[in-house]
Amino acid sequence: MKKSNTIYFLFIFLLTYSLGVVLRLWELPLWNAPHLHVNGEPIMATHDAYAWLAGAIGTGNNYNAPMSTILSLLHNITGINVATINFWLPVIVAPLVCLPIIFICQLFGIVEASLVAGTIASLGTGYFLRTRMGYGDTDILTIFLPLAYCAGLIYWLKPFINNWRRKDYEFTLILKQHLLKGSIFTGFILLFYNWFYPNAYPIVMYTYIFTIFLSFLLTPRKIFINLLSGFTIILIIGFGQLIGLLLASIFVYLIYTETNNKKKTIYNLVFLSCALGLLFYHKHWGAILSLIDPILNYAKIFPFLEEKKYSIKLPQVLASVREAQNVSLPMLIQRVGQNPYIFFPGLIGFILACTRFPLLLIFLPQLGLSILSFKLGNRFTMYGPPIIGLGLSLGLTFILEKIKIKPLILYLLLTCFVIYPTINLVKILRPTPVLPQVYAKSFLEIDKIANPKAQLWQWWDYGYAAQYYAKRKSFGDGGRQNGPYLYPLALAHTTSSPLQAAQIIKFTAQDQQEQITEMQQNGTKPSNPGAKILYWPIDPVRKLNLMGATKAQTFIDSLKEKTLNFSADIPEQYFVLSWENLNLSYWISYFGNWSLITGQGVHGGFKRLKGKINLNLSKGYISFSGKTLPMLKLLILKKDGTSMEKSWIHPKGLYIVYNAYLPQVIAMDKTIYNSMMVQMLLNNPNKFKPYFTLVLDKFPWVRVYKVN
Repeated sequence: MKKSNTIYFLFIFLLTYSLGVVLRLWELPLWNAPHLHVNGEPIMATHDAYAWLAGAIGTGNNYNAPMSTILSLLHNITGINVATINFWLPVIVAPLVCLPIIFICQLFGIVEASLVAGTIASLGTGYFLRTRMGYGDTDILTIFLPLAYCAGLIYWLKPFINNWRRKDYEFTLILKQHLLKGSIFTGFILLFYNWFYPNAYPIVMYTYIFTIFLSFLLTPRKIFINLLSGFTIILIIGFGQLIGLLLASIFVYLIYTETNNKKKTIYNLVFLSCALGLLFYHKHWGAILSLIDPILNYAKIFPFLEEKKYSIKLPQVLASVREAQNVSLPMLIQRVGQNPYIFFPGLIGFILACTRFPLLLIFLPQLGLSILSFKLGNRFTMYGPPIIGLGLSLGLTFILEKIKIKPLILYLLLTCFVIYPTINLVKILRPTPVLPQVYAKSFLEIDKIANPKAQLWQWWDYGYAAQYYAKRKSFGDGGRQNGPYLYPLALAHTTSSPLQAAQIIKFTAQDQQEQITEMQQNGTKPSNPGAKILYWPIDPVRKLNLMGATKAQTFIDSLKEKTLNFSADIPEQYFVLSWENLNLSYWISYFGNWSLITGQGVHGGFKRLKGKINLNLSKGYISFSGKTLPMLKLLILKKDGTSMEKSWIHPKGLYIVYNAYLPQVIAMDKTIYNSMMVQMLLNNPNKFKPYFTLVLDKFPWVRVYKVN
């Protein structure tokens, strides 16, 4: 690259990167509020951020995860606490997504087009909302890495595929050297990608397979056969780990020095077999099944967990996860292209650009995932903005070249246009801490109360935060929230029987402890070896599964009345109830009222009442939104830390909770009102004494009980 081109490249990079940083800093003054900090640390804005914080300090299940390792390393280098580092990482790292976009435009000889494309990639709504301040999750590199992977493939293949014509030419020494250099470069990008975010395997392989198909279509047979060596190198380096690097070195040497085509073919077959062997060694049958399962899961085809090893039908959590919810067409357009005036021209421009630069088709799998987010879920929208950006900018270049207009000034003006929606967006954004300060402080107090081997039963969304602040094992978290964990956790929260709640906790904890003992005896390793708190690959519903669906359901129902004897060796179990759970009660009640036989749940009724509300306490009626309805019970939460409950006799009616602290009025049905998540949080704690002992009271926000 010439010096002038390098300066041009750096200028565009600094401009697009700075735009991404500045707009992510917009919320900073609002984050200075005291209630958004605990012990001098900012509260995170996403649940998964706490997974890496807990992993970084050795108290979480993700102790060995790449994100946790990076946070721990940065902490050791800088001395800054991991929460503060993770709070700022999105601002610093996420805008780097413009870099591979600029590199791709440079490869096509239109680097100025990356002004628009890089800006859209960094500020696309679907990506921007997930990489704001406090959103210290893997998303900070989740788009950068597939873009870098595709940029590596384009860099490698460009000398061989420059247009739609399959023109035969001599495979010179220079091309041979580029083939090896480009595939090695791309292989190392893939190696880091797989290390940092192994869950991206389906996207990686869809792109890899499609690129092979594209190469087959657009290159002569002789060139394609040579390219297969490069595809083998990428696969070996990307998935082979240390052994792969060694094999790749041998393979590169043999391919570079060998002139006999028959021997080359043999080498290709041998090392391709090695590459596939390594892939299956590391992933087993997941090398194939992993390409299908994510689509089936995110498409939410099954309401219950479809696993052959279970005789009972367990709930499937993705139905309730916000990022996995289906996306409407207007939201899809906003998340992928900011507005219709960018989205549709971007799509059309992408088609036009592909007519000149066929290698852009490498992005089709990612574009498909983002378009299919209307079914696969909100998370996948963030894969679309970079492609829409490339389409808009390169498509525009295609048109401008036809009419011979220099596009630089136009690109600068267009960049101002595409950042306008983001500026409007950041003006209305507010900090979104995933848990209130009082909840975080409660976990900190648990650290002083609970035995180091204790386990916390909070709702799974807050499992990672519990691991970080309380430094205790949690039953359920963002990585252990499906059927086997979801069912007993939801049952304990939803049941109206404190005996059943206590017994399902102890029954599950006892089985956990038995399995851990068995694993320690047979040499099974924990999932986070070396951590301060160990997590083991146990099955929380093992005993229920052995009973079969009908007997298991009968047993669960019997826990309301029949008292069981449990081992005295069970570690301390703590039941953590919070006001935040009420926001989730619609789904918690669904999973808690679950039939292990039919695989169906029943939602409880819950609604926050707004507007003018009148209470007739003498007759037991509530008026709101032009309606007057009977009340069966009213629970008033007073500011002095006490509560008062009133009852009326009506054929049917609502259960009302009035929180004077907020103030706020909530209407619910009998199922949710009588559940432990409401009663143990808001009613007299002495009612539950035979089964639970209150150890921390932050009424009405948080209560923590020790299971007796």
